[in-house]
This record gives sequence, structure tokens and C-alpha cells, in this order.
Amino acid sequence: MNSFKQWIIQRAEDDRANMRLFSIGAVLFFFGLGLVVFANQRLLPSLGQELMVLFGLIIGGIGALIALAGYLALLLSRFL
Repeated sequence: MNSFKQWIIQRAEDDRANMRLFSIGAVLFFFGLGLVVFANQRLLPSLGQELMVLFGLIIGGIGALIALAGYLALLLSRFL
């Protein structure tokens, strides 16, 4: 438990890396969102469209989690 606390404190001190993590997550999220919108507006209803939407949702979900981790680390750095 003590090493986890040290890891959190060490992670919170690196604002630049946390901002980079947030930015990368946001880019991935919006790329995935763009794939979903593109597939729904430009492709005919088919298995290919559904697979592209699924791929976009997976990328968007991963990006959202990465951005959330970066944002929480930035928020934590303000409290510490």
C-alpha cells in the first residue's frame, strides 16, 4: 500500500506527462468518435459499417479511459 501511495505522489508531480496522457486520450477519443460518425453517414448499412462503428467505439472507449487517467492525475496534482 505504501508503494502505491508513493507511485500516486510521483505520478501527480509530473504535470507534463499527465497533460500528454490527457491529450493523447482526447485525440484517440475524438478519432474513434469520428469513425463512428463517418460510418453512420457515409457507409451503406452492412457488416462493414457495423465493424467500423465497433472499431470506433473501442478506440473511443480506450481514449476516454486514457484521458480520464490523465485528467485525474492532473486533478490530483492540484491537491498534493
